[in-house]
Amino acid sequence: MAYTYELKQLIRRVEATRPERLDKKPKGIEFPGMSLAEKENRLRKFHPSYKEGSLQELQVGPSKGYSVPPEIWEILESWSRIEPKKTPLSIVVLPNMKVGKM
Repeated sequence: MAYTYELKQLIRRVEATRPERLDKKPKGIEFPGMSLAEKENRLRKFHPSYKEGSLQELQVGPSKGYSVPPEIWEILESWSRIEPKKTPLSIVVLPNMKVGKM
């Protein structure tokens, strides 16, 4: 796999500091964990599912009322490309289903 120049620099930095970090672990000196409030703040700031307005509520179907990312919402809320009156049900096969059996 080809890495960018910047990523190679970061890998070298991690490799160079690994022995020092491994020596600190038995002494109980580790990177401090984040508090629950810090984690929540970080998620709200960066995670797409936590950003305000980044999810849309489904209006139809068995998952009505669920909030999903816009990309999934567009697929589930869009009009079907299959015209039911022109297409027999036996032609429409869903993954992991056998034709004619439900």
